[in-house]
Amino acid sequence: MLPLVAIGEKVLSHWVAPRRRRRLIERVPVGARILEIGPGPRPVFPKSRFPNAKTVDHTTREELIRKFLPTAGVSAEVLASQIEEVDYVWQSGPLHDLFAKDDRFDLVFSSHNLEHQTDLISHFRSIQQLLTDAGEVIFVVPDYRRTFDAIRYPSTTSDVLIAQEEQRQRHSGKAAFDSLAYSIEVNPGRTVRRADLRKGVFSYSLDQAKKSFDAHPTAESAPYEDRHAWVFSPRSLEILLIELFLLDLIALVAIEVTPSAGNEFHCRLTHARRAADHSGGAETLRAGLEKRRKSLFVSQLPR
Repeated sequence: MLPLVAIGEKVLSHWVAPRRRRRLIERVPVGARILEIGPGPRPVFPKSRFPNAKTVDHTTREELIRKFLPTAGVSAEVLASQIEEVDYVWQSGPLHDLFAKDDRFDLVFSSHNLEHQTDLISHFRSIQQLLTDAGEVIFVVPDYRRTFDAIRYPSTTSDVLIAQEEQRQRHSGKAAFDSLAYSIEVNPGRTVRRADLRKGVFSYSLDQAKKSFDAHPTAESAPYEDRHAWVFSPRSLEILLIELFLLDLIALVAIEVTPSAGNEFHCRLTHARRAADHSGGAETLRAGLEKRRKSLFVSQLPR
């Protein structure tokens, strides 16, 4: 892996899921310009502590309260105190179009949102436009092997290339089918084992999955239907990011991909030119990533 890169004078290193929020907050300077994507009722970087934090979500604060109230387990008043005002409402189009041309952030933070994007390459490109020269993005990503997606196949670079070629604004029929047909009612927060699946059941029937496929919207004007469009393990996401960079499709480089803790892992990225400065130049960076790509594939094979 590349050397760790600091945010300001602080370094973000490994943390485990139960302590994620506390350790994240401790390591980010209070004055940092932060963009948190989709915080819902649990912002990791609350504005009360981080005055330069901004949030982007799929709807307004009032609508979020209505959405989460039935399952929140708290009163409307308590929930309203937890959900902050949404600075930017994002429902379609490039994320960076919401912002002024000179808006830049030291940190973009996104928890359990990456797997819902329709076009990952466009999403990564928007984020790289929103980062300061020394900025970083942190994705918190569910490890599919530890969730209800455990029997799905990990997403590949070719899947992502097709979405970008289609300039996809709505989820594909494949995503509509797979997210139902291969969803199981097992979510142990660790790698799913055979015994778990024997005791578990499928969340939906094949007929329901096929109906979802037949009815999935394709027009940009159609109502958005949310899906787990992408599924990753730490290894598969790192391979994807390396390949997209080596294909000159994104200018972000992963500087840390943590092992999974609970049902999630963390991925930190920064500008490729910044990573190159820490790696001895652009050619050295590319050579190192080529070598890393091969080692990730080798590690999957039996001895």
